[in-house]
Amino acid sequence: MTGIECFNKAEEAMREYDRCYEEAYLITALDFYSQAIERDAVYGDAYRKRALVYGLLEEYDRKTDDLNKAIQILENALEQGQAEQELLFNLAMTYRDNHALEHSVEQAWYYFNEVLKMNPGHAQAMFELANILKYEKRDYAAAVAYFSDAIQSNMDNVNFYLERGECFESLKRYHQALGDYDKGISLKPQDWRFYNRRGELYIQLKQWSEARDDYIKFRNFYPYAQHTPVMALQKEVIGGPCIEFYFAENTDQHKPWHPDSWYIEDCIFMEVHKCFAQPFPTFSIYGNFEYSIQDMRQVLDGLIDSLAALNLVCSYADFFSHVVETWFVATLIRDFADFEVHWMEWLEQLKRIHIELISHMCDALACGKRLYLFGV
Repeated sequence: MTGIECFNKAEEAMREYDRCYEEAYLITALDFYSQAIERDAVYGDAYRKRALVYGLLEEYDRKTDDLNKAIQILENALEQGQAEQELLFNLAMTYRDNHALEHSVEQAWYYFNEVLKMNPGHAQAMFELANILKYEKRDYAAAVAYFSDAIQSNMDNVNFYLERGECFESLKRYHQALGDYDKGISLKPQDWRFYNRRGELYIQLKQWSEARDDYIKFRNFYPYAQHTPVMALQKEVIGGPCIEFYFAENTDQHKPWHPDSWYIEDCIFMEVHKCFAQPFPTFSIYGNFEYSIQDMRQVLDGLIDSLAALNLVCSYADFFSHVVETWFVATLIRDFADFEVHWMEWLEQLKRIHIELISHMCDALACGKRLYLFGV
């Protein structure tokens, strides 16, 4: 096969991976991208795409090496006068993906705009500029304008509606966000992302039945929906994204996945996240935070108060009010069927989580240890 044929085979494997998230397709794609590079050593886009696979496989050094190589190849081509639209776009995408490189965002912004100079209707370039504004600049209003321009150029790309809808949410323009999610579903009825986003928005709007209906559809279409979160602290991670708890006198040298750490899945952590957020105004469950002794006492007080509130729950109405307050209602609606029937079981499990965390916090404080919390 030629280099381009190998590249196309890799792209097919990646489309299958996007459909079902099975790692075997990543391995297949990696092999074909590598074959494409073997046949064409200056195949810049093959290096970039292989880098993305390395990232998904958590081989980050190899990812960075491939992105740097792709930039070198593409810039050499540019210096030789090959200033085609596709080359400029691929160079912009490579800079966008190379977070390890200083000023990569600025370079990506520059080259995406160069693409638009050549083709003002290039929807994907507009979309990528909007994403920079959304994720790097947090300028949601400006991002909406770029997403809207992209939609005007291509009204059938569901990703444009998803990203713009999330910006509308951030701007509290909920009606427009719902409109974008509705449009995405009309274009791609089995895309779980829209049911997930719209379901979460319905929860914010306290439209519980609509949220429940959307999350039923979400579970039907989401490839990992068969996983039921474990409502307890664990020594090993068996689910998806999680929160790591590590207690030590000195956490300076700590890295994720320490053998002495405890873990809880992020969706379960939502029950207590307000307690752990108290010392940090900019708290994010996917950040990393080190708690001083004083911070830990504040968290401990919050956990004790939260447990006391749970102990006062004596009806489903009480329970529902509590999980709405803690935002755990989103987890229940999304991940657990018939929680109205089993609410007393969930109540006892939430109490157990509080008791476990309180015990760990008390033991750590007694030994002069601090807490390192990391979203992984």
